[in-house]
Amino acid sequence: MITAIVHDQLRELAITQPTTTRIVACQGAVQLASGIAAMWTTSGRTVENPSLQNHLVIHDLSAPETQAVEFADCIEQLAGQVERWQSVHFLTLGDTLEMQSQLGDKQQSPTQLLEAKLGIRHCAELYVGQNNKWIPTWLRKATPAATHVCFGDGIALNFTNSYYRPKEFNFAQNPPTWRGRIARLCRKGVPRLLSRSEESCSSETDFNSHCLLLKNLFDEQLDRVELIDRSLFIEQFEKYGDSFAARAPVAHAGLSQLAASAGKTAILLTSNFSETGRMSLASEVQGYCELLQAMPQGDNTTLVIKPHPRDSYEKIELLRKLASRWYGQCIALSDPWTFYLPFESLYVRYFGPGSGSARETHVATVSSACISLEYLYGQRCVQGFGDSFVDRHFSQLWRPLRKLHERDLLNIVARLRNKNTTKARISQAAA
Repeated sequence: MITAIVHDQLRELAITQPTTTRIVACQGAVQLASGIAAMWTTSGRTVENPSLQNHLVIHDLSAPETQAVEFADCIEQLAGQVERWQSVHFLTLGDTLEMQSQLGDKQQSPTQLLEAKLGIRHCAELYVGQNNKWIPTWLRKATPAATHVCFGDGIALNFTNSYYRPKEFNFAQNPPTWRGRIARLCRKGVPRLLSRSEESCSSETDFNSHCLLLKNLFDEQLDRVELIDRSLFIEQFEKYGDSFAARAPVAHAGLSQLAASAGKTAILLTSNFSETGRMSLASEVQGYCELLQAMPQGDNTTLVIKPHPRDSYEKIELLRKLASRWYGQCIALSDPWTFYLPFESLYVRYFGPGSGSARETHVATVSSACISLEYLYGQRCVQGFGDSFVDRHFSQLWRPLRKLHERDLLNIVARLRNKNTTKARISQAAA
């Protein structure tokens, strides 16, 4: 009875209040969780305020061409499990090129194109990641009166736009002579002379606010940050797994049977290094095989391979065939649904301490997934390829950045672990 009265009051309130339109733009499933968590933190949930109207823009998935639609469909379905959406749009590369042409020919203004392409006339709040891809840049120009909120990248983390760009990184680490600077100025103009530190200082003023899970872990230092409670991510990852049995029944049956059995599970989280040209396919697969040597192996151990959503199916199958010789069983989560899910949603359901699994779980990762697993669930990971492998196999352009990133991840996880240990000791002392 009380619940019905509350819903009636909310409906009456929605009639008297003007609609607040919010746009979330994301490039993947984890970024979706970050955008929604930032939206909830900033202005609440639609279920609590029916005057809120949400629009989702999926862009720049960077998946292999034949997999982009599957990836976008997964993101759309996950979004619908945790929020209400007035519209969902997947902007392909073709869409982006067409829109760039329309703006370049001055056929429409950015705001006019927003209404023509997405049917959105007004926007009060815009939530985008931190990188300067064309779609989020256009959305910001198209919504000058909106509050622009940045939710970082990955699981709502912040770093400068040069952090993953080798040319800018090398420029910052080895600045040219004054003669070189003058030549560069003539070619590119003053904005291109920004150093890494100058870019870090200027980025804070680009947004009205930053809404992050963890701040200033990498090279960017922001002062004005609204922090997201970790429970908002934990909640979303749990809900993302609700439709797993229906959408991937074979994988669900296999993982359920695995969780109920005794033994050890070695989980490998891959990334898309060969797909992005950072090293060859053969080198990447060899790197994972070497990484697995630091993990449990044998007949009593099952290997689970969780692909990065931007991996290719062919790479995962090759890796499965090579790695299966060291394990009693090898499961590659490469069906068209599991492939794109955040690993965290599978972890809480089949592998984590609260899943009811009887198995000992070990995880190896080469990405920032180690941060979310450590911070949200206390799961330790075997991390990275190591400097020697990077020097031998990564392309020369990417080596310095890759080694820096692996060192950053090791240091960040160590700090998070020490902080959690200290909190646990304080809690035990208080008890």
